[in-house]
Amino acid sequence: MVPEISVGEGIDTKIDQTALATESHGKWVKRGNQEILVVPYSTSSQNIKGTFNGTHMPEKVLVYNNQVIDKESHTIRATQPTWTDNHLNMQVYNGSSGLEKNLEATKLAVDGSYSGQVNLWDAQTLANLQNNSLDPFKKNSDYEGGGDKDCQSNGLQSVQFTGYEAEYSDILSRLQVGEFSPYLTQWQVASNDPLRKYIWQLSDFSRTFSMPVYRLPEGESLSSVKDNGAEKDSILPLKLEHNAVALGLIEKYPIMMIGSDVAISPRNLLNENGALTCYNPFTQDLTITGYALPSITNLRFVLNSTNPDDASNQVKVNPDGSFKFVAHHVGPVVEKAFVVKYDQTINGETTAKTQEHALKVNLSQPAIHLDTDIHWVQRPNSHHFDVYTSNTSFTLSGQVSAYNTGVAVNVNGENVFVGKTNWDDASKYGTPYLGFAPEKFSKTYQLNKHETTTYNIMPYQLTDTGNVGDTYEIVVHQVGK
Repeated sequence: MVPEISVGEGIDTKIDQTALATESHGKWVKRGNQEILVVPYSTSSQNIKGTFNGTHMPEKVLVYNNQVIDKESHTIRATQPTWTDNHLNMQVYNGSSGLEKNLEATKLAVDGSYSGQVNLWDAQTLANLQNNSLDPFKKNSDYEGGGDKDCQSNGLQSVQFTGYEAEYSDILSRLQVGEFSPYLTQWQVASNDPLRKYIWQLSDFSRTFSMPVYRLPEGESLSSVKDNGAEKDSILPLKLEHNAVALGLIEKYPIMMIGSDVAISPRNLLNENGALTCYNPFTQDLTITGYALPSITNLRFVLNSTNPDDASNQVKVNPDGSFKFVAHHVGPVVEKAFVVKYDQTINGETTAKTQEHALKVNLSQPAIHLDTDIHWVQRPNSHHFDVYTSNTSFTLSGQVSAYNTGVAVNVNGENVFVGKTNWDDASKYGTPYLGFAPEKFSKTYQLNKHETTTYNIMPYQLTDTGNVGDTYEIVVHQVGK
């Protein structure tokens, strides 16, 4: 790191725990070594107050709740803010159901103090949405605060506050990329930009802190919450509710569907246990699951027949609002629009309604699996790896797979593999997609001592070069011998 660009390791912060508990009418409890602010149900929002200190004082601060509701799957995910195109605002959710807002990072006071208002989920609603087992695309890493979807501490949410140094905004406006990531480096600025001379990454100029908050379910009181407990102890035992109302459906959005509208690719064909999620490439059946409010009757997905009233299009809705529908003859590469028809009764008046949706399957999208070891350090929720080695050579290897198509693996502009993968001989149901006749690739590179080298890896389809799989960035740090 060059001395001309000071970085943010020195950013630190503290919050006034006593003031936060008093203003929210709550209290701090401990589960293991973790301190958690528990607030009553009546506290629907929280004013977060704190003070930045440390070697590098930030210029701006952003306060937000990162537990957000996903509009398509109607489940809760942990989401980081994303800069908008004007480089001034960040697009985030503030914790309210379905509300997306552009929030501006505010100027930090001279004394380093800051405050920010965030909305809070109640624990019962949050737990219901976090534990929605219908969502085949979610991963455990989507959840923060209380841990993954099976953790007994469900109901926690993570309130976060990020400090940005002055250089962050200046560099951000000079980046030549379409999508912004906190890990962008000097290679993303113009070749004639003086920043190109220095070694830095955007995340050097910001730092994020988090605070777990638990808003009690309706009808519960603080006196029921133990002040201390083991790490895995729940704040309160929650019995998860799985019905349309508990999952947050409203009359304006009365149906939740999972399996449609989101493209099914090799990336999400299987869940974390290696089982097929909602599409079976061998039978070419696609299963749509979901919930509907009690006001919905005569639900039909016009997929198996052009006649909306055909029995093959009828959807049976169970007493709890859940349903499962199987669409047949869905090919491995298809994008197909379809309509959903239903009757909705509100205040005694029944209205016939229609929604438009789509089935999207693209199993020809290439996927790669890299050979890693203990020297590879992956940044959370990213395809970025840092590799630290004393060797003077580095071998990049792995497997590539796609559905019956020619594929290539490109590293820094050079194709290190060109070939064809074929799933025709695959017969084991539920085998992870990289077990479907993958091809191996390998390339060895020489390293200079004490230098850092970046390898950008991109798999793509030969007959459609725009059909690109997930890309990876590997930064190799040669640390000498």
